[in-house]
Amino acid sequence: MSVEGIPKNKRSAILFLVTIGNSLEKILSVIGGTAIVVFVSAVLLDVSARILSHPISWCQEIALFAYVWAIFMGSAIGIRHGTHFTIDLIINRLHGTVRRGIDLLVHLIILVFVGVLCFYGWQYALNTIHRLSQPSGIPMICGTICIFVGAVCMVFFSIEYYVLFFCGTDIDTCLKSMKGGK
Repeated sequence: MSVEGIPKNKRSAILFLVTIGNSLEKILSVIGGTAIVVFVSAVLLDVSARILSHPISWCQEIALFAYVWAIFMGSAIGIRHGTHFTIDLIINRLHGTVRRGIDLLVHLIILVFVGVLCFYGWQYALNTIHRLSQPSGIPMICGTICIFVGAVCMVFFSIEYYVLFFCGTDIDTCLKSMKGGK
């Protein structure tokens, strides 16, 4: 169903939700992109320093933290666009009610998983709040909080999926509608 077929009061609420999602996705893209740049830079610096026989011990920690941030930010975006947790070979062969049922089930499993991830990600971040990474001395929470942040974003995108699903539309249709296409 197109967005235009949804009653006006629901349509504006849906488009507002998608607008929030768009802003969140942009923020995640910037964080994830920055994390990738930091990761690559830290790895190149680490390798170069080792080749010159002057290893920089903290480069590996920076690379690890950046890598984990990139993974969790990208995972949240992947959930929004339905590119996570599906096997395309199987899903693309399904149509109609069966596919919609499988989509609902997959997103329910994702929602349960990210709910658990939120809880334990928060616990893990709290456990590392006063710990320092060795040898750099960087607070461990700088690397561990990304689990919680990513999981909260995944919960938001899962809720967005369910709202759109039960209103009879999807994210791609909403995005096209917001860009002016029908």
